[in-house]
Amino acid sequence: GSTWLGPHDARALPWIAHPNLGWLYLYPGNGKDLYFYSFSPALGVLYTHPSVFPYCYHFGRQSWIYYYLGTGSFGQSAWFTDMLTAEDFST
Repeated sequence: GSTWLGPHDARALPWIAHPNLGWLYLYPGNGKDLYFYSFSPALGVLYTHPSVFPYCYHFGRQSWIYYYLGTGSFGQSAWFTDMLTAEDFST
């Protein structure tokens, strides 16, 4: 399937296989709110919404992060910027 989150395989819901971000466990929120868990220690639990994506709230960092769309190969080498500290980091 393909949505505002980008192309992904949702046959194993609540897990989805995202070609850039890898396996994500989805936790639906209210309306279009989306919480998800990534196996990547750099990510953990994130929140986003169609109106703010590719920005995501990073619960571990307690800040918003920006995802550079199209970066990453199934969870490896996806790039982000922490909007609070301006630190660039990757999975």
